[in-house]
Amino acid sequence: MDNASTTDETRVMDDNGGNGRETECPYCGAELKPDAKFCSGCGYQPGTLEGGAEPSAMPAAPVVELTVDDQTFALAEGEHVLGRSEGDLVVSNAYLSRRHAKLIVRGGKLYISDLESTNGTFMDGAKLQPGEERELHPASVVKAGELPLTFTWPTAGAAEAASAEPEPAPAEAPADADAPPVEHLAPEVAEVASPWRLKAGDTEYPLPFGEIRLGRKPERNDLAFPADGYMSGTHLVLDVDLETLKLKDLGSTNGTLVRGEKVAPDEWVELASGDEFQAGQTVFTVEVIAPVETLEPVADEPAAETASEETGG
Repeated sequence: MDNASTTDETRVMDDNGGNGRETECPYCGAELKPDAKFCSGCGYQPGTLEGGAEPSAMPAAPVVELTVDDQTFALAEGEHVLGRSEGDLVVSNAYLSRRHAKLIVRGGKLYISDLESTNGTFMDGAKLQPGEERELHPASVVKAGELPLTFTWPTAGAAEAASAEPEPAPAEAPADADAPPVEHLAPEVAEVASPWRLKAGDTEYPLPFGEIRLGRKPERNDLAFPADGYMSGTHLVLDVDLETLKLKDLGSTNGTLVRGEKVAPDEWVELASGDEFQAGQTVFTVEVIAPVETLEPVADEPAAETASEETGG
């Protein structure tokens, strides 16, 4: 047996002696879990390397993952077309057009544009105009027709961990031991964004309906700001409704300021458009956007109308 054959067999062997399933990425050598749809290291899709062929070049590392209708796709730099029967991301769903939307990964950022789809593409409740290109963020709520599109940034955890490395902390910076324990509750969110959003600096955060937890630790919050050392692990909670937005401080170490005044912990305070509140050193502005548009299901390709035959009298 030559070296090439030995290498190929190694790629498909598992603990049971070899059943045709790859356990190691042929590009970067990372371990492939049995249910992996792609390599977490470089984006290689198991089973796409034919026969004993050697990988010619390392594929582009995935920047974003797209989950839609129980399918997951790794998106690397470049353009990716989502559609019902055509494109790079094919999902068989009645609400999708043949070529529905285009996802563009450019410089590590993600953009989306509608390809004149029948049912439209929606971002944060607003319908995109055909050809209009919009940048997506982790908090963006996106739908293709009635189909939710979920995006995750695989490298975000590493970036947050790096930004959260301890620095010489000011005396008033909160310590985890000083913050009261807060039980993390998953928010009850709707499939579309509410009319409310927050703005911090140049970044906007659309808010879904329900309770949204905000704090320094990503694993305990829906909106996390790991670089703000003055913010408690779980700092406050927002209650988002169609007509009202309320805030409650969760006993944070440094407190929460609303309209320049420190609020009492565990008491709801109603916010209005234009209000500012501060958690740690981060100042947020409350804004109201256009109402959510209601989408009616429309057949993608309606059958041509057939003229009825007249019956002679």
